[in-house]
Amino acid sequence: MRVMGDGDMLKISWPDAVAGFVLGLLPVALRQIYILVHHFRAPARRKYLGVFWSYHRTTRGTGEVRQSRVDISFSLLRGRLIVSQVFTGPPDSSPDDNRLTYVGHVSKREGMVRYFFLRDESSHEQQMWILIDPFQTPFDTTIGVFLALDARGLPVAGLELLSRRQLTLTEADRLLVSTVLRVDPVPTF
Repeated sequence: MRVMGDGDMLKISWPDAVAGFVLGLLPVALRQIYILVHHFRAPARRKYLGVFWSYHRTTRGTGEVRQSRVDISFSLLRGRLIVSQVFTGPPDSSPDDNRLTYVGHVSKREGMVRYFFLRDESSHEQQMWILIDPFQTPFDTTIGVFLALDARGLPVAGLELLSRRQLTLTEADRLLVSTVLRVDPVPTF
């Protein structure tokens, strides 16, 4: 065993150092490659990629149909489908009406449904959609239920329509049932 003094230099074996770094990085790289291959081989997940339009009735009591643009992409880093939703107001509305931007993810298929978990970062409002997921076939429209809290902080539920093409509000109005379920607190006596 040799003891190093002040004048001795430490010699680094660069091939060994690079080989150790590559071997340490290999499991992470193989995991990402597996996730990428698994995603592209799963047609059921690919059918959700792209731009969609979402329609539901407002919870304010007027029952008007609201439209929003939904962008769904695959995140290789997270290994799941990422959702971003931006509400677009009526054509005559100001840009200030478009202040809610939701981000979230799509769950894996669970039975005949998929769960969409969305959250607005500025207001911390959360939504959950439960949409019918047709088997391997691509779809033009699918319907489900949205669950959220209204402005008073009480739970509400209603129909959610997800469409590949942008519908007119009258078309969406015809496809959506006109009721929104509200849960009001039990009155105290």
